[in-house]
Amino acid sequence: MGVARRVEELGFTPLAMFVKHFHFNHVAGLRGFTRRFRDARVYAPRREKLDLLDPNTALGVLLVRGVQTLELRGGEVVELGPFKVLAVRAGGHTRHHTCYLVNDAVLVTGDLAAVRGGEIITRSREVGEMLKRRLAAILPGHGEWLIRQPLSLKA
Repeated sequence: MGVARRVEELGFTPLAMFVKHFHFNHVAGLRGFTRRFRDARVYAPRREKLDLLDPNTALGVLLVRGVQTLELRGGEVVELGPFKVLAVRAGGHTRHHTCYLVNDAVLVTGDLAAVRGGEIITRSREVGEMLKRRLAAILPGHGEWLIRQPLSLKA
């Protein structure tokens, strides 16, 4: 099931989409998402689209051709209603891979971490530093999520 369809089923109207990296398996539905949710902004790692030597990124960039993105260098905070999203540059999986820390409580790692049996596995120094915080949840790009506290989408 595509992200856009799942978001609609849940009754949400997204304000934004945050791209962690441009591998095709992470951005294949981005064009459809932006068509369905025209007011949602797309944030992405600065310079990630230029790393065309990686075939997974090159294919991903072709899939999202024409999609307008707001590029983040890392360290910026994007405020969206009750949410504050910090872009954390954490290369490793790709050179410009970016994680996102939401409201100092939820870490979206993309492919830089995995959760197996309640344990967090990462080789990223930046993600390791972020894991020292008291996080309510860690959300990798694939596999299990680790939810330590109930989450609310309300302010």
